[in-house]
Amino acid sequence: DYNEVTFTWTETGAAYWVQISTDETFTTNVEEFIIAGNSATVSEFSPNTTYYWRVCNDDGFYYWSDAWSFTTAEEVLAPDPPELVSPPDGSIDQDIIVTLDWNEVTDAEYYIYRYSTDETFVTFTEGTTAFTEAETNALDYNSVYYWQVIAYVNDDFTDWSETWSFTTIEESVSLDPPVLISPENEDTDQ
Repeated sequence: DYNEVTFTWTETGAAYWVQISTDETFTTNVEEFIIAGNSATVSEFSPNTTYYWRVCNDDGFYYWSDAWSFTTAEEVLAPDPPELVSPPDGSIDQDIIVTLDWNEVTDAEYYIYRYSTDETFVTFTEGTTAFTEAETNALDYNSVYYWQVIAYVNDDFTDWSETWSFTTIEESVSLDPPVLISPENEDTDQ
């Protein structure tokens, strides 16, 4: 992890000066501090950068140790969030059971999808899947739903995808079936 490095050295005194620099001659870009004990943890290094470090006793003589170097790891960027596919954003007349579909994120272990009638997702229904599609529960008729997806990749989550919306179909009113009048059932005189 390039954000935090712990330095240790042999204990030869009570307090030490520590210098860390990107300049192997320690003439520029020097971070310097005094510490009691024989270790120090330092944060906020730049990724993919070579640093040099050395230590001396705080005894007034300032005999510096040999300088050692280390290179921080490259910055690992989180993958892009899933891209939504269907139902298309703003679509209408969707059935009350909808298949949500999105593009695969490379190396994703699983996805969490959520949908809601609340655009801010204060309340929502959520599910988890290893696939790039999921079916909703039965939704309300004639309602606007918002949905989004997040992927779990390399022990971390991507950002949430864009939020898309769709509107479900209106409920159709079912009529009673017609009642047959004539000819009468099983009539043989026709």
